[in-house]
Amino acid sequence: MPGDAGNDPACTPGAKAPACDADTAPACLGNTASTAVACVGGREIRVNCAALDLGCDVSAIVGAYDVTAACAVRPATCTSDDTCEGTTITSCGRGASYSVDCRSAGLKGGCKVTAGKAACVP
Repeated sequence: MPGDAGNDPACTPGAKAPACDADTAPACLGNTASTAVACVGGREIRVNCAALDLGCDVSAIVGAYDVTAACAVRPATCTSDDTCEGTTITSCGRGASYSVDCRSAGLKGGCKVTAGKAACVP
């Protein structure tokens, strides 16, 4: 079953995930605090924030239903609207700046910004 192995994405933790107390607050684990952990549906769920190039920080309110919210850069290194330069989008997500080249994503067009949000043009 997808999710039981601990490697596949799932909407809820797999049956083999460790049991946990639903009242336990989300936390950061590891020597570098790179893993966010929370209890969802009585089962533990972990997110490797380092795989997203983010740290783990639960200093802001993080609901157990969205343990990925602990994966962030705090204080934020960016807060601006998206930008578009040629075929490259630069955006801010979870406090970190990200750039994506639309052509390297397989699209032939450039990018455009509408109401502060950038998108690749097919």
